Amino acid sequence: MYYKANPFEISVPISDLKPGVRVCVPKNIEHGWNRYTGLTFYQPYTIERVTPKKTKVICEDGTEFYTKDTVFLMPVREMNIENEKVVLFRKMCKVITDLDSISCRAYVASREEMKEAVDHLSAFYDFCVRNSKERGLR
Repeated sequence: MYYKANPFEISVPISDLKPGVRVCVPKNIEHGWNRYTGLTFYQPYTIERVTPKKTKVICEDGTEFYTKDTVFLMPVREMNIENEKVVLFRKMCKVITDLDSISCRAYVASREEMKEAVDHLSAFYDFCVRNSKERGLR
């Protein structure tokens, strides 16, 4: 059973799945061990072939889906915005992870560079604190 993650999601009935139809398959984004972030990535596909009993869908890139296990959604513009949020989330996670592995001596530079870095880090920290309070995470 699939529960809509966003109000703009419109399911494509299995009977409407035909070659040439563009669909999106949602994937919940998790961080850590099975921790849902609230973000969903919508992978677009173009259907190449559907089995006669409509139990399996084969896409142009060779990806195969069983219709009983997969939800096919109609592509809409809002999915691109959500996908961009996923990309930004992954970039933020990568930066945080990479910062954790850098020696703190790498933070020493000219006064102007350090002041600029502190301003950016402070803004990011404020963003995180404000966001966690709004979502009741802190």
